[in-house]
Amino acid sequence: MQLILVRHAEAVGEHGSDEETDFARALTEQGKQQAANLAEALRLQGVKPGVIACSPLVRAKQTAEALWSLLPAGRELTVTDALKYDALRPRKLSKQIVEMNDDCIVLVGHMPDLGIYAAWLLGAGDRIVKFEKGAAASFTTDDDEIKEGSGELDWFVTPAWCAQTVAATSR
Repeated sequence: MQLILVRHAEAVGEHGSDEETDFARALTEQGKQQAANLAEALRLQGVKPGVIACSPLVRAKQTAEALWSLLPAGRELTVTDALKYDALRPRKLSKQIVEMNDDCIVLVGHMPDLGIYAAWLLGAGDRIVKFEKGAAASFTTDDDEIKEGSGELDWFVTPAWCAQTVAATSR
């Protein structure tokens, strides 16, 4: 299975510390462009997910919505609390992924959870893989059981790479 982890694109800054305010933070104009560039770069690379799952937080949902065009016709985005900020339980998330039963799954979430999960997939112990906003990484995993150390990193892309890729093809 191909598992693509995506950190939400750039969002407006925090203007308060309460959970409700953080939940509603939306993408900036730059964040919307990052998400659009990521979607186009993935399309150009032939990425065809059967499932896109995201955190319920607004910025993650907006990033996932930009990727929606990659889904086969008739498929909807999946929203899951397992990708909500500071909610990571690697085994529980892995079980949900396996239950999604698809060859290519995109997960849109937050740091540090995505970085912790990426390191867990790689068997890197307590390390964290750093994702900048709007970055994505692809892993190959076992279709039947995803466990610590069972992932192989295929590629990692940044917003700058996506922007360059999109610009190069539009010339």
